[in-house]
Amino acid sequence: MDITHETDPKPTGVANPNNSNDASGWIDYTVPKNGYYAVQFRGGDGFGGSNLGGRGGVVEAVYYFTQGTELQYSAGGKAGWIYNGTYNYTGGRSDYSAGGNGTPSATAGADQQGGGGGGASALRLKTSGDVLVVAAGGGGSALQKAYLGNNPRKGGDGGSLNGAGTQAGVGG
Repeated sequence: MDITHETDPKPTGVANPNNSNDASGWIDYTVPKNGYYAVQFRGGDGFGGSNLGGRGGVVEAVYYFTQGTELQYSAGGKAGWIYNGTYNYTGGRSDYSAGGNGTPSATAGADQQGGGGGGASALRLKTSGDVLVVAAGGGGSALQKAYLGNNPRKGGDGGSLNGAGTQAGVGG
Protein backbone atom coordinates (compact mmCIF):
# COMPACT_ATOMS: atom_id res chain seq x y z
CA MET A 1 0.00 0.00 0.00
CA ASP A 2 1.34 3.43 -0.87
CA ILE A 3 0.57 5.62 2.15
CA THR A 4 1.93 8.87 0.69
CA HIS A 5 -1.50 9.67 -0.76
CA GLU A 6 -4.77 10.34 0.99
CA THR A 7 -6.70 7.73 -0.97
CA ASP A 8 -6.17 4.29 0.47
CA PRO A 9 -6.07 1.51 -2.13
CA LYS A 10 -7.11 -0.94 0.60
CA PRO A 11 -4.08 -3.08 1.48
CA THR A 12 -4.37 -6.81 1.26
CA GLY A 13 -2.68 -8.97 3.85
CA VAL A 14 -0.52 -11.85 2.74
CA ALA A 15 -2.00 -15.12 3.95
CA ASN A 16 -1.80 -18.42 2.15
CA PRO A 17 -5.32 -19.40 0.98
CA ASN A 18 -4.20 -22.96 0.20
CA ASN A 19 -6.10 -25.66 2.14
CA SER A 20 -3.10 -27.98 2.14
CA ASN A 21 0.14 -27.22 3.97
CA ASP A 22 1.96 -25.97 0.87
CA ALA A 23 3.76 -22.63 0.81
CA SER A 24 3.03 -20.03 -1.84
CA GLY A 25 6.56 -20.00 -3.30
CA TRP A 26 8.59 -16.78 -3.59
CA ILE A 27 6.54 -14.20 -5.49
CA ASP A 28 8.31 -11.26 -7.16
CA TYR A 29 7.08 -7.70 -6.74
CA THR A 30 8.63 -4.54 -8.22
CA VAL A 31 7.86 -1.28 -6.41
CA PRO A 32 5.97 0.94 -8.91
CA LYS A 33 6.94 4.34 -7.45
CA ASN A 34 8.78 6.03 -4.58
CA GLY A 35 6.78 6.07 -1.36
CA TYR A 36 5.91 4.58 1.98
CA TYR A 37 4.37 1.13 1.85
CA ALA A 38 2.54 -0.66 4.66
CA VAL A 39 2.89 -4.43 4.63
CA GLN A 40 1.12 -7.10 6.65
CA PHE A 41 2.07 -10.77 6.81
CA ARG A 42 0.57 -13.73 8.67
CA GLY A 43 2.27 -17.05 9.36
CA GLY A 44 0.49 -20.35 8.77
CA ASP A 45 -1.67 -21.76 11.56
CA GLY A 46 -0.57 -24.77 13.59
CA PHE A 47 -2.61 -27.99 13.54
CA GLY A 48 -4.17 -29.93 16.34
CA GLY A 49 -6.68 -32.57 15.25
CA SER A 50 -9.42 -32.24 17.87
CA ASN A 51 -7.38 -29.58 19.73
CA LEU A 52 -6.59 -26.12 18.47
CA GLY A 53 -3.29 -25.38 16.83
CA GLY A 54 -1.73 -21.99 17.52
CA ARG A 55 -2.57 -19.11 15.20
CA GLY A 56 0.09 -17.80 12.87
CA GLY A 57 1.80 -14.60 13.98
CA VAL A 58 0.83 -11.30 12.33
CA VAL A 59 3.35 -8.56 11.63
CA GLU A 60 2.76 -5.12 10.17
CA ALA A 61 5.44 -2.65 9.10
CA VAL A 62 5.89 0.52 7.06
CA TYR A 63 8.86 0.93 4.69
CA TYR A 64 10.01 3.62 2.31
CA PHE A 65 10.84 2.03 -1.05
CA THR A 66 12.18 3.64 -4.19
CA GLN A 67 10.73 2.93 -7.61
CA GLY A 68 12.14 -0.25 -9.12
CA THR A 69 13.09 -1.92 -5.81
CA GLU A 70 12.65 -5.66 -6.31
CA LEU A 71 11.02 -7.55 -3.47
CA GLN A 72 9.98 -11.15 -2.93
CA TYR A 73 7.37 -12.47 -0.53
CA SER A 74 6.16 -15.90 0.48
CA ALA A 75 3.14 -16.99 2.52
CA GLY A 76 3.73 -19.98 4.79
CA GLY A 77 1.34 -22.92 4.75
CA LYS A 78 -0.88 -24.02 7.59
CA ALA A 79 0.04 -27.28 9.27
CA GLY A 80 -1.75 -30.56 8.64
CA TRP A 81 -5.34 -31.12 7.60
CA ILE A 82 -8.21 -33.54 7.95
CA TYR A 83 -9.56 -35.15 4.78
CA ASN A 84 -12.26 -37.85 4.84
CA GLY A 85 -11.44 -38.63 8.47
CA THR A 86 -7.70 -38.96 7.81
CA TYR A 87 -5.40 -36.68 9.80
CA ASN A 88 -2.15 -35.28 8.42
CA TYR A 89 0.19 -33.99 11.13
CA THR A 90 2.96 -32.52 8.97
CA GLY A 91 4.20 -28.99 9.57
CA GLY A 92 3.25 -26.14 7.28
CA ARG A 93 5.67 -25.64 4.43
CA SER A 94 7.50 -22.37 3.94
CA ASP A 95 10.04 -20.96 1.55
CA TYR A 96 11.59 -19.19 4.56
CA SER A 97 11.15 -21.53 7.56
CA ALA A 98 8.86 -24.57 7.66
CA GLY A 99 6.88 -25.67 10.70
CA GLY A 100 7.89 -28.84 12.52
CA ASN A 101 5.98 -32.10 12.16
CA GLY A 102 3.81 -33.46 14.95
CA THR A 103 5.13 -36.60 16.65
CA PRO A 104 3.22 -39.66 17.83
CA SER A 105 2.79 -40.45 21.49
CA ALA A 106 4.43 -43.56 22.92
CA THR A 107 1.11 -44.51 24.54
CA ALA A 108 -1.36 -43.46 21.83
CA GLY A 109 -1.83 -44.45 18.21
CA ALA A 110 -0.37 -42.51 15.30
CA ASP A 111 -3.76 -40.88 14.74
CA GLN A 112 -3.48 -39.35 18.23
CA GLN A 113 -0.15 -37.55 17.79
CA GLY A 114 0.60 -33.89 18.41
CA GLY A 115 -0.04 -31.44 15.58
CA GLY A 116 2.56 -29.79 13.35
CA GLY A 117 3.53 -26.12 13.44
CA GLY A 118 2.63 -23.60 10.74
CA GLY A 119 5.10 -22.27 8.17
CA ALA A 120 6.53 -18.74 8.41
CA SER A 121 5.69 -15.94 5.96
CA ALA A 122 8.39 -13.49 4.89
CA LEU A 123 9.28 -10.42 2.81
CA ARG A 124 12.82 -9.92 1.49
CA LEU A 125 14.85 -7.80 -0.90
CA LYS A 126 15.28 -9.84 -4.07
CA THR A 127 18.80 -8.73 -5.00
CA SER A 128 20.50 -9.16 -1.61
CA GLY A 129 18.16 -11.66 0.02
CA ASP A 130 17.99 -9.45 3.13
CA VAL A 131 14.85 -10.33 5.09
CA LEU A 132 12.63 -7.39 6.07
CA VAL A 133 9.60 -9.04 7.69
CA VAL A 134 8.91 -12.50 9.13
CA ALA A 135 5.62 -13.70 10.62
CA ALA A 136 6.09 -16.97 12.50
CA GLY A 137 3.83 -19.97 12.11
CA GLY A 138 1.63 -21.09 15.00
CA GLY A 139 2.59 -24.03 17.19
CA GLY A 140 1.02 -27.46 16.89
CA SER A 141 -1.15 -28.71 19.73
CA ALA A 142 -0.56 -31.62 22.05
CA LEU A 143 -2.50 -34.91 21.89
CA GLN A 144 -6.19 -35.07 21.10
CA LYS A 145 -8.61 -34.12 23.89
CA ALA A 146 -9.62 -37.74 24.49
CA TYR A 147 -6.13 -38.41 25.87
CA LEU A 148 -5.91 -35.18 27.87
CA GLY A 149 -9.25 -35.28 29.65
CA ASN A 150 -10.49 -31.78 30.37
CA ASN A 151 -7.01 -30.28 30.06
CA PRO A 152 -6.34 -29.83 26.32
CA ARG A 153 -3.04 -28.31 25.18
CA LYS A 154 -3.45 -25.61 22.54
CA GLY A 155 -0.46 -24.80 20.35
CA GLY A 156 1.35 -21.52 21.02
CA ASP A 157 0.63 -18.56 18.77
CA GLY A 158 3.34 -17.37 16.39
CA GLY A 159 5.29 -14.15 16.81
CA SER A 160 7.31 -12.02 14.43
CA LEU A 161 10.92 -11.15 13.69
CA ASN A 162 11.92 -8.45 16.21
CA GLY A 163 8.49 -8.71 17.81
CA ALA A 164 6.81 -10.50 20.66
CA GLY A 165 4.82 -13.68 20.24
CA THR A 166 2.74 -15.48 22.81
CA GLN A 167 2.87 -18.93 24.30
CA ALA A 168 -0.70 -19.95 24.96
CA GLY A 169 0.12 -23.51 25.94
CA VAL A 170 2.37 -26.48 25.49
CA GLY A 171 2.86 -27.05 21.76
CA GLY A 172 3.67 -30.23 19.86
